[in-house]
Amino acid sequence: MSKIFDTQLRGIFDRISAQEEQFEMAARLLAQAIMTEGEIYIKSFDEANFFNDYLLNSQEKLPKSKYYQGEHLTSADRIMVIAPHYTDQVHEMVAYLEEASIDYVLISNKSSEMIDSIMHFIDLKTSRAIVPNESYEKFITPHLMAINYVYYKLYILLEEMGCIDLNDYSSSERR
Repeated sequence: MSKIFDTQLRGIFDRISAQEEQFEMAARLLAQAIMTEGEIYIKSFDEANFFNDYLLNSQEKLPKSKYYQGEHLTSADRIMVIAPHYTDQVHEMVAYLEEASIDYVLISNKSSEMIDSIMHFIDLKTSRAIVPNESYEKFITPHLMAINYVYYKLYILLEEMGCIDLNDYSSSERR
């Protein structure tokens, strides 16, 4: 089972990485907030809430990031919506952002219920469990690993764009 898990997880990461254009567009969108008067707001749902503290308080947080709690957003602000599944709550949030003309990045598994106009979408590629047991029932759905992987790909792109200065961290802080 361990080898199956490793193989399946590598496949998921490969399929996520193949979304190069989506990553580039998402990173550019977030960079706009960092380089202007905007803020990057994080809005997570369900299991993705697990990442809130890390995304907002770690040494590797995005500059100018805050948790979205219903604040008034300006055209300079960007919001990163993170959810394992495109639920009704996520749909309502995306519909609100579309109606308010607020630019956002949606990180979720693809769903047939998605709004057609979503422009900055990164698919987690974890819509189902990946490891079969002895009775061929599958378990382990690695949403959190995929979310973490997507976050770090965006983080690296933003660093390459000059939006994150790694020299701001002293060597003692990075341990």
